[in-house]
Amino acid sequence: MKIAVCDDEPLICKEVIRRLRLISPAEDVFEYHNGKELLESGLSFDLVFLDIDMPELNGMETASVLCRRRRDTLIIFLTASPDYIRDAFKVRAFRYICKPVNPEEFHEAFISAKNELCERVMISVRHDHMTCTILLDDVICFEAYGDGTYIYTGETVYTSARALKSWMEQVGEHCFYQVHRSYAVSLRHIQSINANAIIMRGLNMEIPISRRSRSGLKEAFLAYMKEHAR
Repeated sequence: MKIAVCDDEPLICKEVIRRLRLISPAEDVFEYHNGKELLESGLSFDLVFLDIDMPELNGMETASVLCRRRRDTLIIFLTASPDYIRDAFKVRAFRYICKPVNPEEFHEAFISAKNELCERVMISVRHDHMTCTILLDDVICFEAYGDGTYIYTGETVYTSARALKSWMEQVGEHCFYQVHRSYAVSLRHIQSINANAIIMRGLNMEIPISRRSRSGLKEAFLAYMKEHAR
């Protein structure tokens, strides 16, 4: 698990990192002292401990950028003021911890975040003569070609020799919906549904919708939104 700790008070960063090392020594932990430094690192994180009240670029603004880059990053806010709790929900914060950090509260928040990350589903893909492991939540859509399948993520298009039907048998219950004979999309990555096509976050193309799939897709997407709203 890759973790970032971002706080403009170095002593707070050191304290959070110390507690992380005590609970789970094997994690990769990176330290930053402002939001700009964190964002300019160019790294992608599973979990971010983020101070809210920072100069130049505050925690809320930093979190908004992180969420746009990678929606599944878990954010635990650190702050001395409870006034920001309502704003924290706008960026889908996982937890909100007040300073000074309570050891029991910190332990519970971290273990809960780690458990959620561990429950995420991975898939293996043979691509360019290599076996690649992909977080299923990162898959935007599957596209059939001949007897194989293209697998789109925000960073890479993987080529798999497996048929789309085979992939859907494996991932169909994990919030994927086949919208066309050649396409299956992740409900979590849908940005908008038009009359004949879908706009997907992180993908510079429209996905066609077959007429028979349109009503079922809308029902599945609404059900997904209700279940995962928080």
